[in-house]
Amino acid sequence: MSELVYDVPFSLRSAAVSKDHCASTFKSATLVTDGLNTPTRRQLFTQASKWIEDYNLWFLDRVGIHKGQGLHLLYDREISVSGENLFECGNELESLGLISRGFGYAFSITLNTDYLLAHLEEVRHLADEHALTSVAVCLTESDAIASAYMREAIESLIKTGLNVGVIGDVAQMRAWDLFQSNTLSAANMTWYPLRDLRPSGGKLKPVEPCQSRLRLYINGDGQVFPCFGLMGLEEGLLGSIYEPFASLAIHEQAVVDLLHNWERKGPGLESMTVPAEFHKLAGVPEICLAHRAVLS
Repeated sequence: MSELVYDVPFSLRSAAVSKDHCASTFKSATLVTDGLNTPTRRQLFTQASKWIEDYNLWFLDRVGIHKGQGLHLLYDREISVSGENLFECGNELESLGLISRGFGYAFSITLNTDYLLAHLEEVRHLADEHALTSVAVCLTESDAIASAYMREAIESLIKTGLNVGVIGDVAQMRAWDLFQSNTLSAANMTWYPLRDLRPSGGKLKPVEPCQSRLRLYINGDGQVFPCFGLMGLEEGLLGSIYEPFASLAIHEQAVVDLLHNWERKGPGLESMTVPAEFHKLAGVPEICLAHRAVLS
């Protein structure tokens, strides 16, 4: 395929050529449910539970598992869920976790500290039922009483056998004595220090390949995107979990080739600056903002 396609801003759904493989890159998916009301989130979880079966079959077929090929790619597959008030849909969340685990995926949820403290028993229940494998804990500005329990709560997650990641400011981690815990120090957990994702003005820093940022992201409407930075952008839309899996644009060769270029090289926007209106998207790296500006 022509390298010119690498820089052409076109809708990911508009190209239609024969299918090719990209399963190893998109072997994991994240449901981003922030801002949804409970009935809509419940519907999304129910539909995702059905969709995962076809998603898994696509993966197995593309990497050749049934032919004894690509067996190493069965590892580190994950279905993850983020959003507030997840346990208002506790039954659907548990069902989604059990179905995901049944197909060999890890299943993780992201919770802020206040919500974790309020629903620690529900998290333990999911772990006891083998519906949950890991929890990402986002540190928030909890009050002094809640903060005193955070270290104990995170330690309790470790002791249930869950993998834990902690996301937040390093100063807050130190203030809560998380680094002083022998349990956390001995655990196989991950620390994610927050940093400013957007440099102040000027040209963009050199772009790294998109490989670490690519996975299937599903928004509250069930729309599927290839990375978090393109979520909500029509030109980045791959399809929907409410449509047959075969209609996803990852079955189309031109889309696969374009995504492969992004994976290896990044979107090629090293010299671009970001229009002011795109800086309203909090938490999105500047290179992704510039990419959105070109695609829009």
